Parts: sequence; structure tokens; C-alpha cells
Amino acid sequence: MNPELATTPPASLTERGRQIIDRLPVSTTLLKFLVVGGFGFIIAQITLFLVYDAHILFFLPAKHTHANLLLFDDHDILLLIASILSVEMAVVCQFNFHERWTFRDRNRTGFILVRFAKYNAAASISPIIMIICVNVLTPVFRDAAGADSVIGKGAPYIANSLGVLIGFVWNYTLNSMIIWPHHRHEDAATPN
Repeated sequence: MNPELATTPPASLTERGRQIIDRLPVSTTLLKFLVVGGFGFIIAQITLFLVYDAHILFFLPAKHTHANLLLFDDHDILLLIASILSVEMAVVCQFNFHERWTFRDRNRTGFILVRFAKYNAAASISPIIMIICVNVLTPVFRDAAGADSVIGKGAPYIANSLGVLIGFVWNYTLNSMIIWPHHRHEDAATPN
């Protein structure tokens, strides 16, 4: 038996997690960003289910209720409301995790509600993409597969998943290129 191993106390789970993350060739911030994004996806799906299928907000209209909105007709206003609520719930949760975990080492100036408003504005395109995907693709999937089929019943969740994927690509591109750009370092002096 190796005496060094016998006398070394076991590392805590947190320390082991940090050691593993430090060895990965990927940015720790990117990994945290992906974890928070995954958590936000789960929150969005749960909220969508609770509001749309479980109908926990009993005062909202029933499924498949038609509404004539100023710019368009909506054949399922509950789906529109549920998708908006699910996206905003995910944004609130993601902001809190980014604030307290992902970007906690970065300079945070100003009032937290102002930072949240800025984050919400910067992330507004991704939720719009998700809401459009849910409300446009759900009827398409239901019509293609049949409303009573497994795909037809899961259409809002499939459409939401596609919206999340497209929104992630948009959001990560926006964040990595505009909000938190990568600074290039020049290794050699520039020639005169």
C-alpha cells in the first residue's frame, strides 16, 4: 500500500468536480453557460407543461381557444400564453444562475434589477425565436403526424426543443461576440 495515499484525506465532491473541469480543454465559463442553459430548458419545459397541459392557471382560457389579436389570429391562445410564461420563467432562472455562478467573478456594477433588464433585453431574440417555433411548428407537427399520435401530442415540446436549439445558437453567438467578446492577444509585435 502506498503510504502517501493512505495519509491523504479524500477530496470532497466539489474539489473533484473542480479538478475535472480544470482538466477539460473547454472554457469553464462555456461549461457553466451550457449547464445553466440546460437548466433553463428544463424549467421552460416544466412551465410549459404546467401552464398548457396541466392548466394550473385555471383563470386562463382553455386549450384551442381562438383569439383575434391585432396583427394575427391565434388558434390556441393558451399555447401562446404558456410559451411566453415558460420562456420568461427560464430567463429569470438563468439570470439568477449566471449572476451567482457563471459570471460571479466578473465586475457587476449597478442595481441588480437594471442588470436583469439589460440581460432580458439582450436575450429577447432567443425567447422570441422559441415562442415563434412553438406557435408555428406545433400545428405543423400536429397536422403532419395527426393530433392523437405521440408526435401530435408532443408537438409543443418538440417545437419548443427546436426553438431552444435555434435560440441557443443565437444567444451564444450574441453573448460570445458582442456582450462578452473574446479578446485576442498578439503573440508577436506587429511589424512597422
